[in-house]
Amino acid sequence: MGAFLLDEPLDIGKWRKDAHDTKIAVDADPESDDDDRMHSIEMEDVAGKDLAAYHMVFFVADLLVSLALIHPNNVAEKTRRKRAMAKIVEYSTCPMHRLALGDNLTDSMRPLYWMEKVIVRFAHAGGLPALFDWAQSMATKFCDDAIQNLPMEMEGGSFAATPIFARIMHEIFTHYKLEPFERGSTLSHNNIIFFFLHRRLSRKPSTYKTPDAMLTLLKKFDHVPRTTRKRHGWMILAVSGRWDCLTLYGWGYFCCPELKALLELKDRRVRGVRDPLVEERLFQWG
Repeated sequence: MGAFLLDEPLDIGKWRKDAHDTKIAVDADPESDDDDRMHSIEMEDVAGKDLAAYHMVFFVADLLVSLALIHPNNVAEKTRRKRAMAKIVEYSTCPMHRLALGDNLTDSMRPLYWMEKVIVRFAHAGGLPALFDWAQSMATKFCDDAIQNLPMEMEGGSFAATPIFARIMHEIFTHYKLEPFERGSTLSHNNIIFFFLHRRLSRKPSTYKTPDAMLTLLKKFDHVPRTTRKRHGWMILAVSGRWDCLTLYGWGYFCCPELKALLELKDRRVRGVRDPLVEERLFQWG
């Protein structure tokens, strides 16, 4: 049972995997259009009818949560508890698993949210991006309550510039380096804190060796202006998404010569051929 839960990858089904791979390909293709995205959505609809993993997660996640909650009596049990928590973090932060497992995963994870020490361990293991992301979407009630129960002293309504949050971010960075921040940076176009941290930590990783250094960085996040936050959202978008924004929202500035030039360049582009200069102009337009 331990091998099944901790060593074997969770089988989410062929259709779900195909839909996930198609979406990645469409997002990565700077020339993808509405037909490509519609095909990706149709594949996702087909995958959504395969509910085997969705129903099975009650069994799998309940056992993983149990292992994550049991107090260890020896080194082997402590290792097992740590690996169980890592699996829960993997399932709750991987977009493919989140889609496949849905609210059943969230339901199974509710015991984690009810215990302060456990939710802090979940955060330390890299699960905090999922917690904040879910608090704004499908699991609002449970995740929002869990966030409020974290031992943070809110300053001016902000969770970022607090010593406990800085410690959590420092723990994640110390044990898992940049990978959790990179994964968290793509979860939301609106909540950009993990995108902000990933970019800053990537520049000078050796600078943030202490929680105090992390706290100094987080205090800078509170002063990021609205225009910069919107720009971060633009940077997260795939190239095709940026072209869509140009078409959908650029018309409000129809006298802009740069807009006219970009639309002409877009029309002349050949599908599958990248033009770094044009993409750079599009990026600067954003």
